Amino acid sequence: MKSTHTLIIAKATKSKIISFFVGFLLLLFSNTLLAQTADFTADITTVCSGSTVIFTYPSTGFLIFSYKWNFGEGASPATAEGKGPHTVTYSGTGASTVSLVINHAFLGDIKEIKEDFITRVPNTATILLTSGDNKLKVCRNTAIANIIYTIGGSGTGATVTGLPQGLLGEFADDSFTISGTPTADPAKYDYTVTTTGPCDNDTAKGTIDVKED
Repeated sequence: MKSTHTLIIAKATKSKIISFFVGFLLLLFSNTLLAQTADFTADITTVCSGSTVIFTYPSTGFLIFSYKWNFGEGASPATAEGKGPHTVTYSGTGASTVSLVINHAFLGDIKEIKEDFITRVPNTATILLTSGDNKLKVCRNTAIANIIYTIGGSGTGATVTGLPQGLLGEFADDSFTISGTPTADPAKYDYTVTTTGPCDNDTAKGTIDVKED
């Protein structure tokens, strides 16, 4: 038969072990609660009108009773419930603010608002000659007057092909500028400026006729 002293020690040891595990679980649970947010992600944040965005709530959803989404202006559907992922189609142009409210068993409503989270851009880019001559005649080794194109719509940049040696194109502040001094052999050089961006792109063509110096 175990002595009373041994039983007391065994009970005390068992009690300490239980207290340790209870404390550990409480600590873990508290950290989980403190880490709970309504943060969400999207596969893209700049979208052409008529295209879709997939929204995801990456949390494990521990003790969450509900999810309420608002996808902002131009969204279809405009709202949704449930964890998701949710596929949303955007139309029009401008910025859309997206929010998610989760209802947690212990923390109540937790809200995440992302201002101007989605940027809606036009379906196509535009390019317009705003300065200079796109049918230029120039002597070799003579600097040209800058040829400037304004990029608009969904265009975020531009590239150029076909320029004679010595000329280059550069994009800055919604403008694409062709400049420099042609050093190539005399000839007619047909060039093409092409916009870049997330939607349909546009082109502009021109000719630089390099003459003998």
